[in-house]
Amino acid sequence: MSSKPTRADATTATTGPPGQPAEASPGPPVARRIPSERTHHGDTVIDDYAWLADKDNPETLRYLEAENAYTAAMTAGQAGLREEIFAEIKGRTQETDLSVPVRKGGWWYYSRTVAGKQYSVHCRRAVQPGEDAPPATGDGAPLPGEEILLDGNELAGDSSFFSPSARTGSCSPTRPTSPATSGSRCGSRTW
Repeated sequence: MSSKPTRADATTATTGPPGQPAEASPGPPVARRIPSERTHHGDTVIDDYAWLADKDNPETLRYLEAENAYTAAMTAGQAGLREEIFAEIKGRTQETDLSVPVRKGGWWYYSRTVAGKQYSVHCRRAVQPGEDAPPATGDGAPLPGEEILLDGNELAGDSSFFSPSARTGSCSPTRPTSPATSGSRCGSRTW
């Protein structure tokens, strides 16, 4: 007879310190399967979990809350490690930074980040006479003569979620300071 734990044992208990019994842990939530059929280009697909896309459905919200509670319970012992790793990554990251400028016509296009801010600032600067190499600053500060095309921090305002999308290199020749932009404040990927 084997003493190896089964898959069921692994999902219902965690190993305690040597000589102590294993602690019971919550099982993962199981989403209901509700077959939903959709056909695209002659191919029919049955999606048992399509109902989860309805973010206004109270059952969807209850399921997501159960998933979050399960994740929190299973990773509770890792909080200190998460904070330690985050602090190390942040300590190695230059928060105020400048991307490598890309030349398009008579302009250098680039983005930069600012310490303490969440989103990039998309900018351009006129090419200076005799300038062949991309301009740079050692500390990520704004380049002299910079024009801000799009500031994601201003667009986000005080929204709890914002996902900017900008194509600073795709300015129209007739409107060179108006990049094509879009953004989401809800995170649903519905534009």
